[in-house]
Amino acid sequence: MKEILNDIRSKLLKGDFSNEEQVRFSLVARILQAAGWDIWDPNEVCTEYGVKKFPKKDISKEESGRVDIALFINNHSDRTPEVFIEIKAVGKLQGDYSTYEEQLQRYNYYDRSAISILTDGIEWKFYLPSAGGSFDRRLFNDFNMIKDSEEFISQILQEVLAKDNFRRKAVQTGERMLEEMRLINIIGKVKGEAEQLSRKLGDSKYEIAHKIIKNKQGKDIPLLDIEKYWDRKAVGAETTVLTGIEPDPETRESIVEQDNYDPTRKKPKRVFIIDRWHNVKSWKKMFIMVCEEIIRRHPETELAGYAEKISIWNKGSEHLLSNGKYINICLPASRHLILAKKVLASENYNVKESLKIEV
Repeated sequence: MKEILNDIRSKLLKGDFSNEEQVRFSLVARILQAAGWDIWDPNEVCTEYGVKKFPKKDISKEESGRVDIALFINNHSDRTPEVFIEIKAVGKLQGDYSTYEEQLQRYNYYDRSAISILTDGIEWKFYLPSAGGSFDRRLFNDFNMIKDSEEFISQILQEVLAKDNFRRKAVQTGERMLEEMRLINIIGKVKGEAEQLSRKLGDSKYEIAHKIIKNKQGKDIPLLDIEKYWDRKAVGAETTVLTGIEPDPETRESIVEQDNYDPTRKKPKRVFIIDRWHNVKSWKKMFIMVCEEIIRRHPETELAGYAEKISIWNKGSEHLLSNGKYINICLPASRHLILAKKVLASENYNVKESLKIEV
C-alpha cells in the first residue's frame, strides 16, 4: 500500500490527474484494489450506483441520485451497500465542502451505507452515516494525500476501507474514531487556558485541563486520555470547523452586531454558533448550519416552527435537514439572519452570545 500511496502522491504533485474520471479510475480504484476489493467485478465495485428512493426534487443535471462508487460484499441475496464514495476533481474539496456533504447525506437518507467517503484525490473524508447528529458531525477521520505521512494514510485505509473489515470491524473503527474526535474537541477547547495557567502556576497543563473540563463541562476525562489526545488535531479543523478559534485582531471589527444589522450585499466569511466557528460562504448556508446545530443538540426541536414535515416549496427553494424536515432557503439575506436568531432563541440560547458572524 505504501508504494502505491507514494506513486499516487508523486502523480498528484506533477498534476497528472486532470479530471474527475482520472481520479476515479487511476487513483481511487487503485487504492480499492490494494484494499482487497475486486474492481473488475461490477457486483462488488459498482460505479454510478443509483441509490434507492433518492428525493426526486433534488435530482438535477449536476446531481442524478447516483453515487460515483458503491462497494458491496459480493452476495447477491444482500445488496446492502458497504461504502459510498463520492469523487470530485482534484482541488474541489479545498475550502468549503459542505455542499458535497449535503450530497452524501441525501445519498444516505434512504439507502444508508456503513461508511461514506468524500474525496478529490488529495483530501479524503470518512463519515459514519449511522451516527447521530448532522452529517458533518459524522465525519470521523480525514487525511491529505500530499501533506500527511504514508504511515498515517495507510493505517486509516487499512482500518476503514479494507474489504476484510466489512462490515462489523469497519463500523466499530468508525465509532471508535468518532469518540476519539469528541474527546479531542473537548480537550481542544481548554488547551489555551490550561497552557496559560500552567505557565503561570507551574502545574501540569494536563491536570489543569482535567480540572477545567470537569468543573466547566461536568465531564471526567481520564488524565491519560488528555495526555494521549493533547496534540491531536480535530478532524476538519483546518477547513470546515474551527473549534475554539477566535478571529484575528485585524478582522475582529468585521464581526457584526446582531441588532438591526442589514446583511444585504454583504457576504459571511465565518459564523460562530453556540460554541464553535464554522467557515461559511452564504447566508443560506449560515441558516442551515444553525438549524443543524440545534437539531444535533435538541433532536426534538421544532426549529421555531419554520420546518415542515413534507416538501411544500419549489425545487431549489428548500433544503432537507438531517431530521427529515424541510426549510425554505429561497429568502433574502436579512430573512435568513432573522430566522437563524429565532431558531436559537426558541431553544433558549442568548442570541448575542451564541451567534456571531464575520463578514
